[in-house]
Amino acid sequence: MALHNGLSMPLVGFGIAEDCETLEVALSAGYRLLDTARIYRGGEHERDIGTVLSSGRWKRSEVFVTTKTSSTGPLENAYSTPATPQHMP
Repeated sequence: MALHNGLSMPLVGFGIAEDCETLEVALSAGYRLLDTARIYRGGEHERDIGTVLSSGRWKRSEVFVTTKTSSTGPLENAYSTPATPQHMP
């Protein structure tokens, strides 16, 4: 899918539901759109993505990360922890 900034985002992504090993398998298989949600493992997937991408096997600039937020409850519970340099290069 063509984005307004000129980038092209894959239409098919991989839903993160497990651990770093599963994420590495997905990236090795060619997935470049990773879908997460704070509700899955308390947002630990964002850390997993950062850990795997910091290995240097995949370029961060080639991977899209999407997430879902909740429309109910306090907003502080809906948003993921901000990415920090050690987690998301």
